Amino acid sequence: MKLKLAAAAVGLALSGTVMADSASVGQSGTDNFAFVDQTNSGAYASVYQSGDRNHAGSSYVWDGVTYYFGGIQQTNVSSGYAGLSQQGSDNNGSIYQYEGSNMQAQIQQGGWHWDAQAQQYTNYGNANNNSAYVSQYFSDNVIASIQQFGDYNYAGVNQGYGTGNNAAIVQIGNNHSASAYQTGTSNTARIVQR
Repeated sequence: MKLKLAAAAVGLALSGTVMADSASVGQSGTDNFAFVDQTNSGAYASVYQSGDRNHAGSSYVWDGVTYYFGGIQQTNVSSGYAGLSQQGSDNNGSIYQYEGSNMQAQIQQGGWHWDAQAQQYTNYGNANNNSAYVSQYFSDNVIASIQQFGDYNYAGVNQGYGTGNNAAIVQIGNNHSASAYQTGTSNTARIVQR
């Protein structure tokens, strides 16, 4: 009996150490808003939106300053994952990951006239070994923006078969890797590494 109780206690203790926060949001229709805010390491978040004029995140202007809120915002989340998928037109989505390393951000959008933004950085040190990827296929007039601060980060933007698209990647730190792929006409890609 004591052996069974000891085994159960060990199993419970181990299960507590591997558990992490998990959140999923699914929306269909128009003019929807989604927000996920997490602060524990190993957190997992996903947002899926289908329809037009949907927003994963928002912004507002107060006293001449624009403030942004990520659709998925993870703070102090090392080894966290954030995934955002939007299907439709005139959608925008953002992922902000602060104060952590080994974080992953992935945004996938299908339709027209979207805006995607991923930020991974820290105010108190470096956000290292992170990866961010934005995929926008068969799209016109879309914007993808990735900003990373730290070392050994990867950023990728894939905008296939579109016109008038814009991709921007900014990486501050050392030993980064970045790629931007675009096919179509009148597209612009900019990568800055410092």
